[in-house]
Amino acid sequence: METKIRRLLFIISIFLITCSLWSQENYYIQDTEDGAVFVQTLRWEPNPDVFKYDFTIEKEGRRGKYELVDHQETTENFVNVTLSAGHYRYKLILYNFLGLPELETDWYPLDVIKAYQPKISSISPSTIYLEEEQDGIFVVEGYELRPDTTFVLKNGAKELTPIKVENDSRNRRVKLYFNPDDLDSGNWSVVATNVGGLKFNYTPLKIQFKKAQDFDISGGYSFIWIPGDNTFEEYFHTQISALGLSLRATYIFLKTKKAYYGISLNLANCYYANTLPKYDLSTFFTIANIDFNVQFPFMDKKLFIDVRGGAGLTAFYDMHFEFAHNISSPPLYVLAPSVSLGSSVIFYPTKRLFISFGFDAAVSLNVFSEPRMFMYSIIPSLEIGYQF
Repeated sequence: METKIRRLLFIISIFLITCSLWSQENYYIQDTEDGAVFVQTLRWEPNPDVFKYDFTIEKEGRRGKYELVDHQETTENFVNVTLSAGHYRYKLILYNFLGLPELETDWYPLDVIKAYQPKISSISPSTIYLEEEQDGIFVVEGYELRPDTTFVLKNGAKELTPIKVENDSRNRRVKLYFNPDDLDSGNWSVVATNVGGLKFNYTPLKIQFKKAQDFDISGGYSFIWIPGDNTFEEYFHTQISALGLSLRATYIFLKTKKAYYGISLNLANCYYANTLPKYDLSTFFTIANIDFNVQFPFMDKKLFIDVRGGAGLTAFYDMHFEFAHNISSPPLYVLAPSVSLGSSVIFYPTKRLFISFGFDAAVSLNVFSEPRMFMYSIIPSLEIGYQF
């Protein structure tokens, strides 16, 4: 039993030293006739071989003389004491189930550090725009912002720790240095925590874009290549239409520092025609999709890589044959579902004007074949656009 008790004493000493600091987990406030006082709870791991504990704690006074502060007998694995800041020593006597003292410890030192409640009254800058160049420096003003106070920026579960902290001599002003690359959009709070766990949460810190949303419209030249399709090869004698136009409207609804998120309506239209001795054949071919977009910024947001994917419709309209003597077949209109993936490189030579080069790959249900097979389309495009 003595071995178990000695192991327990080592655990007790660690817990007492750990709990010597005032923290929300290890104290509570009690109202007395003399006002509110802090009551610290010092606890240790219980042991079934111990019947009771005799706890004694003394405080060091002037000239190194110790005076009794508290003495308790308890069958619990904790004691509640009221200790002011200072240097203490404590010991335990452990009793067995016969009520006899089994072991008395040596005196162990214990320091209680006074906890100062930090308070933040302001932070500068309180709003950061990510379009502007950042240095990652914040000036925090308040009270009891001591050198042992820790600071973090919190946004939900995300926390940022400063890489450097500068304090003033009055404990009323600190300068926090963060990595600018870590700052992202959102409503952030500054949390100051002293060594005893007392916290102060200051919320009004906004990191955002001046324009939270964007609307882009662009248009330009495109052509459609339909590889591996026997129908087009047989009737049009080509798989590529050089006469094409592309239009795109993109709505960016969410911006972060690493990526922008949006949706877009994409339209690619071209004209297929073929002249043969027996007949002429022509049609308009359109692929329209609604895509989900993710844009990744580079070069201080002058260059973006747009990646997109979605679904829509493939349409053939006014497809007809023309024969001699002004004889024409009835026009044919066809709709088929399609899915697409695409990517573009977007460059902004000015703040609003941009140039885009990209391609899309679409897969459509081929309504001209039996059984129904898939038709593949490759759509390169070169566009010029404007951001609103």
